[in-house]
Amino acid sequence: MLSDSWSRDLAVAMVRDSRGRRARVLWVGTASVALALVVLAHLLVALGAMPSRWSTVSAQRSSDVEPLFVWDQVLSIDDERALSVLLLHADAPQRAPVPPGVDHFPRAGEAYVSPALAAALEADPRLAGRVPGAVVGVLAQDALVSPDQLRAVVGVADPGGLYSGVGWGATDVDTLGLLPVRQSQLVLTLLWGLPALVVLAACAQSHADQVRTHAARLRLVGASTPQVRELIRAYVARACLPAAACGAALGTALVVGLARTGLLGLAFFPTSVPMTVVLAVVAFGGTVVGITAWAALWSRAERSAAYQTVREVGGSRARWAPTAAAAGALLLVGMTAVRWLTADQRMAGGASSLAFLVGSAALVLGTALGVGSCVRRWSGRLQWRRLDVLLAWRQLAHAPTPLVVATFAMTAVATVLAVTFAVLQVLAGTTPGAAGAVWSASVAGSATPDARALVDAVGAGAVLEAVGDDEVVVWGTCTALGVVFGDVQAADGACVDGRTYAPGELVTAPFEEPPSFMGGHVQVRTVDPHTQALSTPAGSDIYVAAPMDDPSGTHSAILRAAPTATLTLLSADSSVLVVVPATERLTSRAALAGGILSLVAVLLAVTLSPAAAASERRLRRLGAGPTTLRRLAGSRAALTMLVAGVAGSVVALLVEQAYLALGSLYVVDGATAAGLVVVVAATTAVAALAGRVPTPRRGAAAIGRGSPDEA
Repeated sequence: MLSDSWSRDLAVAMVRDSRGRRARVLWVGTASVALALVVLAHLLVALGAMPSRWSTVSAQRSSDVEPLFVWDQVLSIDDERALSVLLLHADAPQRAPVPPGVDHFPRAGEAYVSPALAAALEADPRLAGRVPGAVVGVLAQDALVSPDQLRAVVGVADPGGLYSGVGWGATDVDTLGLLPVRQSQLVLTLLWGLPALVVLAACAQSHADQVRTHAARLRLVGASTPQVRELIRAYVARACLPAAACGAALGTALVVGLARTGLLGLAFFPTSVPMTVVLAVVAFGGTVVGITAWAALWSRAERSAAYQTVREVGGSRARWAPTAAAAGALLLVGMTAVRWLTADQRMAGGASSLAFLVGSAALVLGTALGVGSCVRRWSGRLQWRRLDVLLAWRQLAHAPTPLVVATFAMTAVATVLAVTFAVLQVLAGTTPGAAGAVWSASVAGSATPDARALVDAVGAGAVLEAVGDDEVVVWGTCTALGVVFGDVQAADGACVDGRTYAPGELVTAPFEEPPSFMGGHVQVRTVDPHTQALSTPAGSDIYVAAPMDDPSGTHSAILRAAPTATLTLLSADSSVLVVVPATERLTSRAALAGGILSLVAVLLAVTLSPAAAASERRLRRLGAGPTTLRRLAGSRAALTMLVAGVAGSVVALLVEQAYLALGSLYVVDGATAAGLVVVVAATTAVAALAGRVPTPRRGAAAIGRGSPDEA
């Protein structure tokens, strides 16, 4: 009669007996999954928390309550980073609510800056013009959205043009530089999560395969199916626990150490200690439970007959896998076709993103698990002239677990490559040129702008517009007007410099609108404003625009002349100058992580590629020499990686095209397909060469046992 602890004792003995390269690679794979899940969870949580953090540090305005202070937010860009300056004024500072991150309401002339802005001010003194006050302190973490945020809180004496404020915690503020949360989380899930899922499935499949022999022996001596499943769960849990614990601990240490640096693709403040522990435990438990559940799932397909265990996965009982792959492919193709045929340019909603993730997961898992059944189905129909290729093909059909693991690995490689190209291609279509782009600066009349100072700050090619109560006047040469507003034409022919055009005499083609930011009746003086004695009516709103070869330096000069100026990129949304580079950095870091996970999956595939010990023993008995056996091993390795590469590439291309459709980019990416062909060809060639490398034999005893670690 079996004791209550028989499964635990036997599992411990099996773990102790599992040594060698295979066990080490499985340990690395399991730890990698736990580490990736910890880091991914922290990144997703950090992205989701950024909008609420931005709201917390933003001033609240209301027309129903008497204002306690006035404020304005001045946004600019420096070296692909957003710089936010919050201007504050209160008649009674002691009654005004204290801003987050400081100990008192700033007095006039006091400036508090973030640590990142303090470093930037030291590196580039020109930025001092954007902070109209003396730096007296550093903002605390409560005042920042992220550690690398460039932000200043400044007290001013003149409240002209500021908004009324009643408190802190607003939702209707400009969030220049904030990454799109849902799209960024989708990219992270694809490039971090999908390869992690692939490695988890490969580890689980290998663990399940490793205990099949023991399960078959237990069935032969009368063990029941629940007892076999209990053994499998006990073994897999104990084989995974140390690796998953180390991976989760290392991932937590990695997040705590690198979160603020941005090396993970995103600079963020680590979560609280309890939340950090929760995420580590969830990643650890998810890894162990996932591998255990996967192995237990495959054990249900086994029968008590010992010979059936050698058939492994991919037989008639795995028919659901091709069905899942077909359903996932149909979901992706259907979503892509709908958006493509309708040429939908809207941002993809939550339903489309969810359909994309579900379809991708079903396609990846179904393809990897169903490739064995497809190979088995065609193994008897395909005939090869070379005997080694024919034997290798039949071995894959007979024992397809290594092919399943290799397909997982190649799917991870191809998906990371394709999705990275897709994300960068979507971003490339939204990036305007920063240098030489036309910017405008506008200043409200209540802020008493100095027109001469603004024109001098902008430099050559400036166009100036003064909007008063009774008239609107524009200064600028014909060339400068053409650069800012487009082709300008006069009623009597081409635009001529040095003239004063009455309202309606100078218009832009082809819409015949006045060359003006505000429109209406505009008097245009086609002269360089730098050469004129500018006279603007008191209280006029001032607009100045020009192409800027050095936007960062020019912005600093403009804000030094007019601290409340609003800067606008005329050729596109200026936020993309910050968001696109940040998204590219996030994508590149995630692609690097996904690539490392993919390499772990490939290592699993190569290490677990079988030596087909039983077939080789029979061939040796028939007189086959080492050369024949190496040729057979090379053919088997090449066929494994070729089939896996083709299947993985098809899956990756479908996922990529669906992602491009989500990004409203409707093109067929032939470059990625060509790159995947090269990757598959190179991997197949390397596998063929590696398979021919002689493997040291452990002696007749080891060969006779047919140990699972013979590979």
